Amino acid sequence: MPFPFPRPALALVFALAAGAGPLTAITPTLSPAQIAGIQAQQAVRVAKAQAQMVQLSGQLNLGPGAGFVPRHVSTTPQGRTVVHFSQTYEGYRVWAGQAIAHVEPEGQVKTLTQGLKAGIALSSTQAKLSPEQAQAIALRNLAPRGEMKLAPKVEAVVFPTKFTGGLATRFDAAKGREVLDKDMSLFTKPSAEAYVLAYEVRTLLANKQDGHQEMSYIVDANTGAILRKWSELKMDAPAQGTGNSFYRGSVPLSTSSATDGTFSLVAQDRGTLPQPYFQQFGITQVGLTTCYGNIDMNAGLTGFEVYKGLNTTNSWGDGTIMPFAYDFSYVPDPNDWTRWWGATNLEFSADGLFAWLQNAQAPNGETTAVDAHYGLSTTWDFYRNVFGRNGIDDQGTSTFGVVHAIDANWFGIYPMYDNAYWAPWYFGMVFGDGTEGTPWAEGSYGMKALTEIDVTGHELTHGVTEYSAGLIYSEQSGGINEATSDILGKMVQAYADGGTQGASIPSFPTGDLTKWEVARHSVNPAMGPLRYMYKPSLDHASADGWYDGIELIDVHFSSGPVNRFYFFLTSGASSNPSSLSYSPYYPAGMNGIGNDKAAHLYYKALTEYMPSDADYLAARTATISAAQDLFGPGSPEELAVMQAWSAVNVGLAPGQAPRPTVTFPVINGAGSFLDANAVPTGILKKVQIFPTSTPVKISVNVENSANTAVDFTTPSWHGYAPAGTIQPDGTWTTPNWPYYEDLLNVKASSQADASQFAMNRVLLVDLDCDLDNEIDALDLGTTAMSWSKPGSGFQTPHESARIAGGWDWDLVFFTQAFTNGFPVK
Repeated sequence: MPFPFPRPALALVFALAAGAGPLTAITPTLSPAQIAGIQAQQAVRVAKAQAQMVQLSGQLNLGPGAGFVPRHVSTTPQGRTVVHFSQTYEGYRVWAGQAIAHVEPEGQVKTLTQGLKAGIALSSTQAKLSPEQAQAIALRNLAPRGEMKLAPKVEAVVFPTKFTGGLATRFDAAKGREVLDKDMSLFTKPSAEAYVLAYEVRTLLANKQDGHQEMSYIVDANTGAILRKWSELKMDAPAQGTGNSFYRGSVPLSTSSATDGTFSLVAQDRGTLPQPYFQQFGITQVGLTTCYGNIDMNAGLTGFEVYKGLNTTNSWGDGTIMPFAYDFSYVPDPNDWTRWWGATNLEFSADGLFAWLQNAQAPNGETTAVDAHYGLSTTWDFYRNVFGRNGIDDQGTSTFGVVHAIDANWFGIYPMYDNAYWAPWYFGMVFGDGTEGTPWAEGSYGMKALTEIDVTGHELTHGVTEYSAGLIYSEQSGGINEATSDILGKMVQAYADGGTQGASIPSFPTGDLTKWEVARHSVNPAMGPLRYMYKPSLDHASADGWYDGIELIDVHFSSGPVNRFYFFLTSGASSNPSSLSYSPYYPAGMNGIGNDKAAHLYYKALTEYMPSDADYLAARTATISAAQDLFGPGSPEELAVMQAWSAVNVGLAPGQAPRPTVTFPVINGAGSFLDANAVPTGILKKVQIFPTSTPVKISVNVENSANTAVDFTTPSWHGYAPAGTIQPDGTWTTPNWPYYEDLLNVKASSQADASQFAMNRVLLVDLDCDLDNEIDALDLGTTAMSWSKPGSGFQTPHESARIAGGWDWDLVFFTQAFTNGFPVK
């Protein structure tokens, strides 16, 4: 049965110590019988942890209506029961409220409560709007053009209004930085209450008109205002087959055989619970499954079909990637620029109801499926054999992957995209075919099929993170989320390189840095890999270490410090400044502990200690706790963790003197309009807003150094006007740019230590609302009166001076810019 099929969100949502010995845990691993005995008492142990959390409610200021619902429960090899609780209030789940409880084998309960939300009070616990009304509000914003195959999921929640959405940003690849995202921005007035009753509405689109989208909304249950929105993207008898893969040569495949003598890419030994997305259509599918994309020609729905019913040899693929199924000479309408590139070549079912990419079922089409199936199976085995994890959610739920996915829209069928992604809605993942060889990927650009094993491990690890720490996908926790997938994806690769046997992870060959390059073989060599874990800044976008403002960059780039931390932890750091593994933050260098110890340590930190809103300091604390659990306080492994974090500028190693610290001051603090209404929350808290063509002064702080002088970078030109020069004392005459909807990067580096710097954004506002080429009090007055009282007859400011059609956003921007440009003496 073909299944409707959801489209990708944003970009790819994805240390060598010689002679490192096997993992030696201070806390001994219990026997299977002992573990089974503890698991048999799981309900009692969870109830005990739950009762202790309730007892702590008073001292944590959670209020009499506080409660805790287990979200995920697991048992470690040492017999510890780890319970992730969702916080509730008056029976409603508190959005982003989470606690972690550890129940030790002997029954002692320890709690981690950093993620809890305190001081909750609701004016009313009765919603004025029904779930159906909230759903309708979300769908009006979503504005689907095609059929919605599955109904949205709606849940009443208590929403902390500090997470209210507002001005959103996105990464602009052409500009190489974050820009304002009007489509995802919300201009909702802030609530005076810290918490409100709301509905979380999760939606899925998978059709020709909309492609694949998974959008979620928070709708105020009393006012109907949209408070936040975001994208989530995000059989027969067993048999043993052989695959001829593109990336790893000949590989074993766990398959299934049918009574008609054909085989399918279904690994029945990897998954015990039915696949949840299949089950919604009345199909019970158990086992890890690989599919190919198709399209329903009548309904216009993109979907997928299992590789089954055609292969009679159980030998899959020919080791080559199929030529792109595209006829570049076909021009159906030379007057329509959208059709100039030709047309996709499809094959059709006998009844003409379904179509798929030409050659998707041929041997060279199977090659990509071989890499995907092997990667999915190896990742499953990695988590099961190394960590004792039963699948992505640790419950044995079956998953699947789709190759040759079809992305259809009004302009035709475009199966190529440089992306692979984990799709939470249907508990599966999608592999793009890449754009290499297409006209829109000329020269050195474009990727091959995104089925390389570290990419597969990366994406499935997003699922593991979702069902353990649940790291929020923004700011520093988002960077940790991405790094976690890079880290454990690389460990899947190391496990595969070692033959996928046993419970230990071999280290990569000493000195072979290419092993630490993400998607090295998928990307055109002229582009380089997606990320360099040993020195992230080689991609000219990622950070090598923490700095004030790192949360402002895309999470794929803010992952850099955590990736490099892990490389140092496994492989060590050099003391040679010319080495790619040298760190200016820890110039003495350090020894690594190898892949196996580092992986166990990091996995324990992820699944037992990291809160959902962890920042880098919280990740440091989590990994130190994990090192103490596994190897003991004061152990060489704990020291290595501290040294590795120090080497990426997160905390200090024992004996280190404090470093100079450069920070920008908080301008829009907690509770301010811009802090509460930006997405992610707080992204504008340090943004300094200035008028154009005016002398101003940028503020910056330097601590831990007698020398407080800094050097500023000059913002880049915009092609038609110079940005001017920022002097060391922060004075700057802003350029005369007739717009504002752009965030300009500013960097301040310590003159005492150039490795210490901070990044900030400034926003320029054109205050000349009356267009007289002068900026004066009249401009601010005109703005305030015309936006505060629509239709008042006052002149409306010109369009370049507006972002939200007036109202609160514009007033705040203009007020702050005027104040900064003309401060009271």
